[in-house]
Amino acid sequence: MKRFLSVLLVVFMVQFLFGNETQGAVTSGVPQSSGKKEQGWFPSLKFTGLIMLNHLSNISGQDDGLYVNFGLRADFKLDMVLKKHEWRTHFFINEGFSITPSDDHFVKGSDEMVLDSIYLYNISKFWGPFVSFHGDTNLVKGIETYDDPQTFIMPNDTGTNRKQGKDIDVNGSFAPVVLKEVAGLFYRPLERKWLQIELLGGVGGYHYLVREGTLKVDEERDNNFVTLLNRDTFHQLGGEALLEFSGKIIKKTEIEYKLWASLFVPFVYSDTAMSDGYNIGELINYEFGATISLAVAKWLSVDYSFKAEWIPMDDREWKIKNQIMLALTWDAIKDRRDKKDEKK
Repeated sequence: MKRFLSVLLVVFMVQFLFGNETQGAVTSGVPQSSGKKEQGWFPSLKFTGLIMLNHLSNISGQDDGLYVNFGLRADFKLDMVLKKHEWRTHFFINEGFSITPSDDHFVKGSDEMVLDSIYLYNISKFWGPFVSFHGDTNLVKGIETYDDPQTFIMPNDTGTNRKQGKDIDVNGSFAPVVLKEVAGLFYRPLERKWLQIELLGGVGGYHYLVREGTLKVDEERDNNFVTLLNRDTFHQLGGEALLEFSGKIIKKTEIEYKLWASLFVPFVYSDTAMSDGYNIGELINYEFGATISLAVAKWLSVDYSFKAEWIPMDDREWKIKNQIMLALTWDAIKDRRDKKDEKK
C-alpha cells in the first residue's frame, strides 16, 4: 500500500511540472484510449495468429511451466466520442494450444474470453466521472496433468472418493466467471504521444462465480497423492484504484506499451473458508501488468505481456502469466482514425 501511494505522489508531481503543457482530452481507463478527439463511432476487428513462449504459474486448469504455444486471437473494439461523452468497449477471445511441460500431448496454453467496457463524461480535459464493467471466463475445460500416475484425493474424501491417473479435470467451460463493475472518477495528469498517465478511483462489486465441481490443487506430496479442494463462489463490495501508464514511440519502427497496477479493497465480502480469520487488509486483490508491442511490419509484430494477480479469497498464491509472442495480424475492419495516421 505504501508503494502504491508513493507512485501516486510521483504522478501529482509530474502534473505539477508538466500540467500546463498537456494537450487536449484523451479517454482513460480500460480498455486503453487512443487519445483521439475525432467525433463519431469507431469500430475495428482484428484477427491475430500467435506463436508464443508462455510461462504460467498457479493458473487454474493449466500446468505450471514453459509452453511453446500456437493460437488465434480475435479483437473487436467499438469506441464512441460525442462531445463530452466517451464510451469504449473491447471484446476479445484468445485461444492457444501447446505441448504440456509435464507430458507430450496437446493442452490449452491460453484460454480467455474478456469483455471490458467503460463510459466517461469529461467535465474538463483532466477529470470526470466514469462507470466501467469487466467480465472474463474460459471456453475450454481445464486439466491438471502430471508425469507419473497420481492418486487424486477428491473434496470431502472418506477414503473411497479417489481417482487414479496422470491427469484430472479441474474446471469446465465458463468456470470460473469473473465480473466487476465500478463507478467513480478519472483523472489525467499528463498526456503525451509517448506517455499518458491515467488514474481511476471508485467503488463497485467484484464477483467470482464457479459451478459445482470446479477444483483446485491443495497439496502435492512425494508419495504421489494430490489433494483437491472445491473452489468457492464469492462476492465483494469495495473500492478500487487503478494507475496506468501508456504510450507510443515511433522511430524507425513503432513501439506501443502499457503498464498498470490496481488494487480492490473489499469493505463487504462473502463468508467463505478463504476469508475466515482475515481482516480487510489481508483480503485486498492486487493486479499488475505490462504489454509491449514492437511492429516489424504492418502485418507482423513481436509482443510481450505480463500479468500477476493476487486474489486471496480464491487462492493465496500469485497467478502469473508471462508471454512472448510472434503475432501475424489481419485487420478485417480498421479503425478509421488509424487510417488517417498512416497517411500522415
